Amino acid sequence: MINRDVNEDTVQDTKRKLFVCHELLIIWEKSMERVSKLERTSATDLKSTLENVLVTIELIFEHCRGSKKLYGVLFDNISEELTNLFRKAKTILNLFLATLDGVIVFDTDTESELLVKVIDSIGLFVTIAHDLDLKTFVETSKVFGKLAITKQDLVKRTNATSVTSHLAQLAKNISSMFLFCQTFFEYGNQANIDKLGYHLLIVSIMKILINMPYEQHCKWTLGAESIIDVALTNINHIQEEILVGQVRLPGVHDIGERPRSASIYEATIVPICGLISQIPADGFQAIELILLKHLLSNQLWSSLLSSDIWCFVDRIGSSELCVSHVKYLLKVYAVLMTRSNSLEVVILENLIGRLYNLLSEETKHTLITEFDDLENPSWLPVARFLPSKTKSFLQNRLACVLNEIPTAFAELHRQPTIQNWNHIIIEAILTSFFYFPPHVKAIASHYLRNNIDSLDNCGLKVANALAEFNCRLLEDENPWVRQEAFESFDHVAHICPNEDLVTKMAAAVTKKSLLRDSLPAYLSGTIYHELQNFSNIEDYLQHIGKHLQDIYHVCNNYEDSQRDEKLPKLEIHSMESFDETPSINDLDEHMQNSELKKNLSNDTIFNAINKMFISLEDNDIHKTNEALLPMIQTIINLMKSKDSLFKEAYQEIIFLGSFYKGTKIEKPNEFDLNIILKLPLNNKEINFYSERPAFVKIKIDESSINDSSKYNLLPDKGKKSYKNIIKDGYLNPNKFRQWIQGILFKALNDFPKVKNEYELTVDQLKAKIKIKQSGPACTLIINIPHIIENICIDLVPALAFHIKYINKFISKFDKLENCKNEIWFAIPSPLTDNDSNNNNFYWRLSFSYQEKEILSRYGRIKPVIRQMKKLRDTQNWKSIASYFIETLVLHKIEELKNDLEKIPFQLFLFKMLQELYYACNKHTLECYWDKKYNLFSKISKIEMQNISCRLKNIINTIEKYSSDQFILASFILNSKELELLKERINNHQYTKGIY
Repeated sequence: MINRDVNEDTVQDTKRKLFVCHELLIIWEKSMERVSKLERTSATDLKSTLENVLVTIELIFEHCRGSKKLYGVLFDNISEELTNLFRKAKTILNLFLATLDGVIVFDTDTESELLVKVIDSIGLFVTIAHDLDLKTFVETSKVFGKLAITKQDLVKRTNATSVTSHLAQLAKNISSMFLFCQTFFEYGNQANIDKLGYHLLIVSIMKILINMPYEQHCKWTLGAESIIDVALTNINHIQEEILVGQVRLPGVHDIGERPRSASIYEATIVPICGLISQIPADGFQAIELILLKHLLSNQLWSSLLSSDIWCFVDRIGSSELCVSHVKYLLKVYAVLMTRSNSLEVVILENLIGRLYNLLSEETKHTLITEFDDLENPSWLPVARFLPSKTKSFLQNRLACVLNEIPTAFAELHRQPTIQNWNHIIIEAILTSFFYFPPHVKAIASHYLRNNIDSLDNCGLKVANALAEFNCRLLEDENPWVRQEAFESFDHVAHICPNEDLVTKMAAAVTKKSLLRDSLPAYLSGTIYHELQNFSNIEDYLQHIGKHLQDIYHVCNNYEDSQRDEKLPKLEIHSMESFDETPSINDLDEHMQNSELKKNLSNDTIFNAINKMFISLEDNDIHKTNEALLPMIQTIINLMKSKDSLFKEAYQEIIFLGSFYKGTKIEKPNEFDLNIILKLPLNNKEINFYSERPAFVKIKIDESSINDSSKYNLLPDKGKKSYKNIIKDGYLNPNKFRQWIQGILFKALNDFPKVKNEYELTVDQLKAKIKIKQSGPACTLIINIPHIIENICIDLVPALAFHIKYINKFISKFDKLENCKNEIWFAIPSPLTDNDSNNNNFYWRLSFSYQEKEILSRYGRIKPVIRQMKKLRDTQNWKSIASYFIETLVLHKIEELKNDLEKIPFQLFLFKMLQELYYACNKHTLECYWDKKYNLFSKISKIEMQNISCRLKNIINTIEKYSSDQFILASFILNSKELELLKERINNHQYTKGIY
């Protein structure tokens, strides 16, 4: 073998030595090929071959296993030679195993020692192969297991230890593989993980799985969770890295070719396609569902990746498979085609066209002729790929539709020429151009580009009209329309066969001052706008990738959807026309509304209230956080030391509530902290059920708990705690709360107690802590003299799960899917009504992450929420929780999201007061995530009526005295605060805006 002291060898010398080894292995390969062709032969006659080939394979395997450490910096330069060496040794091993099965005959009386030695060596190969190659590991394990079982009597008599030690190691290796699979999927469901690092791990695992038999990797691809699904989901989280393109991974290359690097996108799609190509027909439907889910996910990168994978599948699959996919996707398109501007439809159109183009000409024609409803243009995605005979067929079938052209073109029949036809069409477009929405103008630009062949012999009138039409497109105020027009003119200028037309269009452009410089610059590739504040294009792409995640596309419905509304309006107007004296009351109400909007459009007072009485001081926030966090962490560490199950289940502490969402007012003196726990259970052992809106029951498969590796690692006390929180197969929220509270009290009892306060000292800061119970939370009241006073911290235990487990229980599950964070919390808040015997088994659903994301997306609503809370506090409406106000605003977002950037803060606040009145008057506030659950259900009828009456008086007063700039402030602030505000405003001491 090679001298192991390789540090002094050159790369070429090392490669030469590896080459010599490879050539020697070729000799062994040929020898084993000859032996494998022999008739049945005694093991004694082949003893020398047996012993030497086993030693050779062991040396090669061991050398390859330790090669990274052996070669150090030389490893990357010789990795290909080492790979070839391992492959050759593996080939020899396969020949040996085949010979062992079909040629060599062992006499159990005289050759038992040699047979056990062979079994022992194969067991050693299994152990080594586990670190080298999973496929070799699996294949060798099968042979070893077979020999160990069939020859067990002989092994027991000779040397059982040599075989059982390998069996124990084999069991350990297999267990670690299954445990890793489970841990991998569970890790991906956690929040705040390194998405890029996780994606690189996904790619690495898929590369390894490709080399395993399908029976071994099917649990990764078609199990309860699929690594293909995970890869398609996770790629949306690394948009920044994809756009910048600096992360490169080893790419695929043939033997003998130089290694190449690949982008993250390429490195992801290649192993996915490799895994899919191994999946049999009976398992392929699951893959199709995964691909369809991500194709229509409205997420750019997973949609593109799914589309490309689909093309790969149909390229290597049968023609029948491709046809079935095209037919199915066309049916999907027929349902979604009205969403013409949505991402999923754009991706779907592109994919259908690509798959259709893979078909033969005859199949393309047959597929279209089988359509039942050709008048419904659901076949448009494949229109550009239609064979000529299919186009003729469509023209004949659709002739009846074309003959319905209005009689307004009767003049054309008098002189039916192409020039007259073109002139009429273009003049009509020019006449109505200013009324076109941007997408119609873009379509018109595309029409010009796609029909240049028909412009070869256009007359003077048509050419003049086209030139004017082109200029209007180039001058349009919409940048999208201008960009499409630039591209279309560039195409026409280079391709159009009518040079006179191009000259006339160019001359018309030069007469336009706005186009005289920009169009030539575009055609010549001149840089028209330079990036500022970015040193290079990579920094710009990184910036774009980071911020695009927060941009959500809003589709415009361009159908005539208002027709049903217009007809009743016409009837109403026609009836009103009989009344020549319109209602004075209606006119007066209209004038009052206009005056109200005008008076509430000045945000000076709103901004002043926000700055003076509501906004948190950065210094207060920093000081509070700096003092509190060490205290909380100390308490948590003590809790972990008191209970082994809590230590195993504890994940993290996260801030929630108003402070976390950015809607806290006045002082940072209240915090909601969730103690996130993950019980030592596999996801497959948990099921969710619900008959109550906004609540779920968590069912545990008790029969599988004892088989859980995580459960078995717990000490006896931990197992006892585990059993105590489960009743009748369900996680019991009451028992769960009591368990957490008991641990908290055990931890606090370690501190000195004076009267009813615990004294805790951390980093020379001494805190006094009181504790009280409130619902699912334990409230800690913390005082640190001269730093913070009476800080209330609600510690709420919570279980974290992925949103996919509750899709059937949430009416707005589509809203959840549109959020980046996919984790929800189960809170042990029991129902208080008594209409069910199972109330104590229900857990409240909490979507704090998603609510924060929506509030952040529409940041202008936060100041309005804060002033609503201030008004509530001033009016002493204790039953109106902060969460109710946030929910009220979340509902209003759906209605006002297109106007949120325009509406003045004061007017928005007034509208929210109206919404609160409507909700209180109906005694109903629907939960944002499930409209079946009424958040006001626990407030008494009398309390609701009192608040409703007070709100009505407030609204009437504001409407009556809206000209008073302090009218809203008079209800938001107390008398002292209002006096201070007036003093500041009147003395012009406040001039800054809201931020």
